[in-house]
Amino acid sequence: MKLLRAVILLFINVSVLVLFNGAVLAEKQKVVSDMNEYGGKTVETTYELGDKHYGDVLKEMICLDINDKVIKVEHFYTEKFADEKGYDKSTAYYDSSGKATKEEQFYTEKFVNNKGGLKSIARYDNNEKITEIESFYTDRFAGEKGYGRTIAYYDGNDKVTKLESFYTGKFANEKGYNKTTAYYDGNGKTVKLESFFSDKFAAEKGFNKIITYYDGNGETAKTEYYMNSALIQTK
Repeated sequence: MKLLRAVILLFINVSVLVLFNGAVLAEKQKVVSDMNEYGGKTVETTYELGDKHYGDVLKEMICLDINDKVIKVEHFYTEKFADEKGYDKSTAYYDSSGKATKEEQFYTEKFVNNKGGLKSIARYDNNEKITEIESFYTDRFAGEKGYGRTIAYYDGNDKVTKLESFYTGKFANEKGYNKTTAYYDGNGKTVKLESFFSDKFAAEKGFNKIITYYDGNGETAKTEYYMNSALIQTK
C-alpha cells in the first residue's frame, strides 16, 4: 500500500507538471471532459508499453476540480503489472490541499478467483498515514469463510490494532454471530476478541455479546458474557 501511494503520488506530480508546463509527454495527453462531476476538466494520459518510467501503466485519468486542483486520479495497469500485483485499476482521492484521503484497488479476475478479494479501500489521516483498510470479498469466499467484509485499523506505526469482520446473514443464522472485533498488541498478538450475536441467537442463549481476553501465550484468560451491554456472566 505504501508503494502504491508513492507510485500514485509520483504519477500525479509528473502529470501535473506536464499539464501546466507543457513537458515532453504533452502529446500523449488529451482533455476528455471540460466539465466533470467536480466542476473541472478530466485529462487522459496514455503510456506506451516499454516506456522507461511508466511501463506499468496503460492509462491515467486525472480529474481536476473547479480550481484546477487534482481531486481524483485513476490508473489502469498493464497485464504484466496486474498479474504480478493482483489489481488492474486503482483510484486515489485528494483533498483541496493535495493530500490523499482515500485509495481504492480493484482486483483482477485471477486474483478474485484465487484469493476471493474484490476490492479494498485505504483511508488516510491529514498526514497521509493509513488509518484503516476496508476489504470486500466475493460471495464464494464469504460462503467458505463466513464473512464478506473486513476493516483493519492501523496506528501511527502502520501496525494493525483492530480487525472487524462482518459475517453474512446465512452464517449468522447457522453460527449465531454476525460480527467479530479482534484487538492486537504491538507485536500483532490478539489480546481481546469481541463476538456479536444475532437477535435470534440472543433470544435462545440469553446473551448477544462475548468478550474473550487472551494472555501472552495466546491462551484464553477470561471470557465475559453480555446482554444489551450488561455483564451477566464471567468465566
